[in-house]
Amino acid sequence: MIVLAVTAAACGGGGYSSESSAVVATLPATEPPTTTTTSTTTTTTTTTTTTLPTTVGSILVAGDSNARSLFPPVQAALETDSTEVRLEWVIGVLLDDGMVKWERIFTVDRPDVVVAHFMPWESAALREGTVIDTSAADWAASYRAEWVEPWIELAVSTGSRIIWVTPPLTADPDRSAEHQEVGGVWVEAIEQHNAALPTGDPRRISMIDSVALSAGPDGEFVDIDVTVDPAERLFNADGLHWCPAGAARVADAVIDTLISAGIATPSTRTPDWQASSWALDPASVRASEPNFGTGYPYPPGECPGPANP
Repeated sequence: MIVLAVTAAACGGGGYSSESSAVVATLPATEPPTTTTTSTTTTTTTTTTTTLPTTVGSILVAGDSNARSLFPPVQAALETDSTEVRLEWVIGVLLDDGMVKWERIFTVDRPDVVVAHFMPWESAALREGTVIDTSAADWAASYRAEWVEPWIELAVSTGSRIIWVTPPLTADPDRSAEHQEVGGVWVEAIEQHNAALPTGDPRRISMIDSVALSAGPDGEFVDIDVTVDPAERLFNADGLHWCPAGAARVADAVIDTLISAGIATPSTRTPDWQASSWALDPASVRASEPNFGTGYPYPPGECPGPANP
């Protein structure tokens, strides 16, 4: 299964620990076609067996408000009568009983695939220094050992496939650098986790580099991508949240990741955001997902067209 969210414990000191016992159940890795040849003195028989893509019953997009912006195109592209796509509000692991929510997601709800996407609240909690003393030279090592690695262990312990979406750049240079620094702790921990597992092991966590999908030619933050024709607004006027075009790019990468993992998808690209109800009719998104709340995925007026920034 693939998991996109994490549950965090209350923000007391000493990191996160779980008393729950986890049953390890992993999806089989996709194997290449195999050929078996049987020979006798008179005949040779060749049989070819191809592993078909795996169909999953549940996909969860979990995280903060950027996950909420990512959810509509993922749902539009991947939900079918046999595959449910849901949203869960989990702003990280440090705040709002985050690890408790992640634990419920991974051990009780147990979606087949989890797409996790969060950072602004997480980095803000670290900045405050009430959970981890970020003035200490080893704050990153403490954060990783007490919170990040326990999340990784929890996320892969019950068979979900996990997709981690890295934080994008933001218009505020200081906040952007902060998000990338904290996100870098997660990337490093995930890379080390993956390195200890064989290629194709479903416990490996897939990563999507959102900066590579949205940054300018020199790696800088851009709200409008003018290198494509027509130009596309990727980020909300607040310089933080995805607009439909940006969310669609990340959703396309989610689809590619699933296909690479041998998971069947009903489409290879998200529906055209310029003509889709998920982008043009926010009420339809709220109606299809009770956890979406009363807000808008793309608030009216906050994703103006490139010609009217």
